[in-house]
Amino acid sequence: MGLVVQLLLTVAVLGVTLSGGSLVWPRITSAPRPQLLQDVHDKVIQTAPGQQAAQVLGVADEQTVEPINISDIASNAVNSVKAAAEKRAQTIIMAQISAQLTNQYEKLPEDQQLELQQIICPPPATPPAVVK
Repeated sequence: MGLVVQLLLTVAVLGVTLSGGSLVWPRITSAPRPQLLQDVHDKVIQTAPGQQAAQVLGVADEQTVEPINISDIASNAVNSVKAAAEKRAQTIIMAQISAQLTNQYEKLPEDQQLELQQIICPPPATPPAVVK
């Protein structure tokens, strides 16, 4: 029983892969379809689900389809990963710097802590006016 189910699933996956591949071929390359894919495409495009899939994939009118530039997509993905890694590294570095500064500040004697507070956060030059 399990072997029959595996065989049916394999045939279904193969059918979906061949059908999808035959439809998206013009989006992947400008080369003509191999004969097997052309035969599958001719059968698939005659069905209602095949026509709907072609419209969803943007390959219903093959004369206007332009292949996707895969190198641009890969380059954009690499740049996105690089930017995310840089942002994460900056966050980690800032957290480490803050922790080190806090640790060093807490080790200072109290008079030096007060002196540092006055340097970093000086009090206002004139007190704000109180309105009665």
